Amino acid sequence: MWWISIAVVLIIAIFFWLLYRKQIAEMQATVQHQLAEESRRLYSDLELEKIRVEQYWKQEFEGWKARELESIRSSIEERYQVLFDQWKAAMEQQIRQDAVNRSKAVVIGQITEHMVPFMQDFKYNPKDARFLGTPVDLIVFDGLTEGRLRRIVFIEVKSGANNQLSPREKQVRDAVLQGSVAWELYYRPLPRLSDTSIDAPTEADETETTE
Repeated sequence: MWWISIAVVLIIAIFFWLLYRKQIAEMQATVQHQLAEESRRLYSDLELEKIRVEQYWKQEFEGWKARELESIRSSIEERYQVLFDQWKAAMEQQIRQDAVNRSKAVVIGQITEHMVPFMQDFKYNPKDARFLGTPVDLIVFDGLTEGRLRRIVFIEVKSGANNQLSPREKQVRDAVLQGSVAWELYYRPLPRLSDTSIDAPTEADETETTE
C-alpha cells in the first residue's frame, strides 16, 4: 500500500505547486498592474513637470527679452537724444548766426537805400531824390532842383548777391515801362469854421455818460 501513500504525496505536492504557480501569477499580475499605474503616474508627473519647466523658462525668457529690449530702447533713446541735442545746439547756433547775418544784411540794405543818392556813382542830384521804400525805393525828379524837370525816374536799389526783383517790384517796373503812369490832382477844400459846430451835450447824454 506504499504506492498509495506516494500517490497521495504526489497529488498533494502537485496541488501545492499549482497553488504556488497561481499565487505567483496573481502576484506578477498585481505587480505588473502596479508598475503600469506607477508608470502612468510618473509619466503624468513628468508631463506636468515638463509643462511647469517650459512655462518657467518661457517666463524667464520673456522677462529677459523685455529687459533687453528696454535696455536697448533706453540706449537708443539716450543716443538719439544726445545726437538730437547736438543737432539742436548746432542748428540753433546756425539759425542765430543766419538771423544775425540776415539782420545785418537788412540793416546794411536799408542804410544803402538811404545813402545811394549821396554816392559818387549816383548820376542824379541827391536833392532831386525822394526815398519811398516800398514798393519802390527812390523816386528821382531829375532837374527839379534846377527848376527844369526833365523826367521822373523810379529807382529800385539792390545790394549784396541777390538782385532779383520781387513780384510787386516787377509790377511797378512793368507799369512804368509800359507807360501806365498818370498824374491826378486831388482837391478837397477845407470846411469853413462857420460850417462846423460842436453840439452841446444834452441831459440824456450826460446820464448815459454817468451810467
